[in-house]
Amino acid sequence: MVGAHDRRPSVSMSDWERFAAEDPEFYICTGMPRAPYSSAQRQAFFAAGEATTSELLREVENHLPGWSVAIEIGCGIGRLLVPHARRFREARGVDVSPTMLAGASALAEEQGQHNVRTYLPHEAWDVPAASADYVYSYLVYQHIEDAAAIAEYATRAGRSLRPGGIAQLHFDTRPQTVGYQLRDRLPDRILPRTQRRGIRRIRRDANWVRSLLTDAGLEILSERNPQTSSHWFVARRAADG
Repeated sequence: MVGAHDRRPSVSMSDWERFAAEDPEFYICTGMPRAPYSSAQRQAFFAAGEATTSELLREVENHLPGWSVAIEIGCGIGRLLVPHARRFREARGVDVSPTMLAGASALAEEQGQHNVRTYLPHEAWDVPAASADYVYSYLVYQHIEDAAAIAEYATRAGRSLRPGGIAQLHFDTRPQTVGYQLRDRLPDRILPRTQRRGIRRIRRDANWVRSLLTDAGLEILSERNPQTSSHWFVARRAADG
């Protein structure tokens, strides 16, 4: 079980700056081919973001207290952030990479979405407190090796939500098999690119995630696909939070 005291080295800003400079689309969605991309491939990449946005919001729209502020943790170059900006009055994107954030801002400007704000993790994306209707994260926590960093995101996400606000968060909660543990002991140079530190999936114990959300003042409303690589949690900020 991986708990709150797991302190393996966190992915650094420099890792994701390198990924952003090398091939941001691939590192955001490793099912992509490698760069350079055709116009059709880039269109498909962003169209998938629009489709994912619609799918996520269909799951939570009846729970949302409003459509004022949405916050994405790990926004990358804005594949989901910009579609969310078309649906909310303001969309805030958080990412460890300044280059990714610059890409998100450029995409928002290109598409005429002037309601997008971008932040590095240490900046005030959760201010003012209790101002957001919705916080979401997809294909992000699976790359963060430091559990304490995930806990901080959860705490700040809970703080940012107004009473009744919704968090929709994706984790990989598959069991930590012998093969998985062996991978963590091998040097990067002999591993496939998608299994190397920084980009490989980190599995979390589902009970740890549940405790994390509870500690952040969030009440779990539903879960989807438990103990898989696509385990979704939908949680609500308590009315007295």
